[in-house]
Amino acid sequence: AESGGFDIQGSHVELEDVNVEPDTVQWANLASSDTGRVVIKVILGFGIIALACFFWAVVFYAPYAYYVLTFNYSNGRQPGFIVGFSFSMIVVIGNAIMYETCARISDWVGLSYRDQREVCYMMLYTIACMFNVLLDFVTTYITAGIVLESLGFRTYFGVKIRDLDSFTLRFESYGMQRALAENTFAYAFPSTFLIPFLIEGLPTMAVPYWMGRLIVKSHPEVRGLDAEGWL
Repeated sequence: AESGGFDIQGSHVELEDVNVEPDTVQWANLASSDTGRVVIKVILGFGIIALACFFWAVVFYAPYAYYVLTFNYSNGRQPGFIVGFSFSMIVVIGNAIMYETCARISDWVGLSYRDQREVCYMMLYTIACMFNVLLDFVTTYITAGIVLESLGFRTYFGVKIRDLDSFTLRFESYGMQRALAENTFAYAFPSTFLIPFLIEGLPTMAVPYWMGRLIVKSHPEVRGLDAEGWL
């Protein structure tokens, strides 16, 4: 038994030392955390993240992009404060969606230890953020190009932006670099590095708790561990 394990109720059991804290063991996942199943669930998780990004892009980002693209930029007009604030809140909502989506996927994967779950969460969230930032950069490049053309921006050599036929020339033009830099700064601060930390308790804790209470109160069949899970 010390070297080869033992049999119990038709199953073979072996014991091994693991370098983890006892309270980080997720006992419910120990019977279903084989590598193959975990890999499949992680791959499916990336698909769920892609769907969440698509949902965010269509429901929240698309209306903003449409407004920016159809805004009348004649005579040097620029969108006001509300548009900039809306962009910040769109980024905040996107981050909150990714927080919750990655957390749910990490729990669903069913890893044996909480440390592994946290590693999985960080990997998923990092990749999700890369998707969001890439989508924002592509959209910003397209919208900035249209705006700069509408405003009649020129390069250092006096060539209009609309007359540039090369991606490199358009990308390296001062107007495009300024527009991308301003958008990157707005994406980072306050949208990512300030506002989420001030209000993240609302979408990630208060709202799920409130919804869980309503579910438990309105469904008497939800009891025990299931009720605790919702709360």
